[in-house]
Amino acid sequence: MIDPYSYSAAIALLAAGAALGVWRFRRAARGRRAEAPGFTLQQFEALNRRIALLEAELETLRGEHSALLSRCRHDLAGCLNIVSGFRELLELEAASLNPVQRNYVKQMGDGLRRAFEVAGQLAPERRQEAAIAGGNAAARV
Repeated sequence: MIDPYSYSAAIALLAAGAALGVWRFRRAARGRRAEAPGFTLQQFEALNRRIALLEAELETLRGEHSALLSRCRHDLAGCLNIVSGFRELLELEAASLNPVQRNYVKQMGDGLRRAFEVAGQLAPERRQEAAIAGGNAAARV
């Protein structure tokens, strides 16, 4: 059986420890508040200038990204059209091709259709970017 005096002493020690922990927590919180003053007006204005510079840089990068996509799509479409023309010439001569060669021409057509789909997917990104930029401009007004 537990001695009632020992039990009471243990409870008293737990309560004192909890009180000490709360006191230390509050003291540390006061110290953190004292260490972290708010922004000054100059710091706030400097941050706003930095944000404006970063937004301008972002707009420039978006324009460069759009131009790059446009050039890539144009170059890719040119190459694909050349290969597509070659495939059409091979199809005109299909009678002189053996079955394995005809299968290769068919696979070339399937691959070209997929490549044209991928090239076509580059264009909607430009429209989506324009819609986003338009939405940002409308939000600024």
